[in-house]
Order: sequence, then structure tokens, then C-alpha cells
Amino acid sequence: MAQAGMSSAAGEGDDKGFLNAQNLMHNMKIITACRTSLCAVAGIATGILGCTGSMGLILYLITYATVSLALLAKMGFDRSDYTAAKKDSGIAGFLLEGLFGLSITFILFWTLAYALVYVY
Repeated sequence: MAQAGMSSAAGEGDDKGFLNAQNLMHNMKIITACRTSLCAVAGIATGILGCTGSMGLILYLITYATVSLALLAKMGFDRSDYTAAKKDSGIAGFLLEGLFGLSITFILFWTLAYALVYVY
């Protein structure tokens, strides 16, 4: 991931900085691609394992939390240098970001893999 490019805009004493918009967009694309692809892989694995009901939901939450924490660790737990997030939004904001949108991807691959292995 590329750092967003925090630097002083008006001089050394000024706290106002600017962010490189291209790096921010690139970083968000990388984060979304990592989460999407790993949720798809986790959905396939869950379907192949034959998990149904709440066990599949638990595996999705574990996968999503693990991927998000790994991305945070890669960023040094300071996502304000890599994303357009405020410093006070915290880890919880990053963990919940995209949680429900990616659940559709997980469910799609989960049901597809389950149907291919156990139904057909």
C-alpha cells in the first residue's frame, strides 16, 4: 500500500497537510479487493465444508475480522496515513466498514459451493 502523502502545505509550523488522492483511491481499491477475494474464498471453503445456518455466519465474521485486522497490522494500526479516515474513528470503524456489503459475496459463493458439492 502506498502512503497517502501527508506533508506540510504551507510550511514547517503549519499542521495542515494534504493527501494524495490517487494514493488514497489506490489504497481503498486494494483494501476492497483483499476483503472481497478473501470473503469469496471463505464462502467457497464454508460451502465445501458443508456448514449451514449460524456456523456459516460465524465463519464469515471470523474471516472478515481476521482480514481486517491483518490489513490494520500491515498499516501499523494507524489507518489515517493510508485512508481518508479521521484519527478518532478507531479500529471499530475500519472493522465495520463494508461488513454488510461483502456478506452478499460470501453468501453467493457459500451457497454455490454448497450446492455444487452436496446437491448436485
